[in-house]
Amino acid sequence: MVEQLVDFVLLVFIAGMVLIVFLAAYFDNKQKLAMIEKGIVPEDQKYRPESKVGWGIVILGIGISFVAARLFNLDAIATGGLILASIGMALLVSYKISKQQ
Repeated sequence: MVEQLVDFVLLVFIAGMVLIVFLAAYFDNKQKLAMIEKGIVPEDQKYRPESKVGWGIVILGIGISFVAARLFNLDAIATGGLILASIGMALLVSYKISKQQ
């Protein structure tokens, strides 16, 4: 019963994260299209590929954490710690990559 609950919570978490990413992209695009229609191009909204790479690395780290947690049958607390550790490492890697560019 507990394993089914953990699986359900993980599924809801992953689905929620995917939904948040898609909604953020949708509303960002909608805002940009509205600004283009008015002829406004904001200076602070320049394309920065390093930010996209950083988010990709963070999401990859979270995914690897979930896979490792399932492979090693970790409990919820250890899984949470593994996720936080992988997010920290992913942010450090993305910082290193953006610093090199």
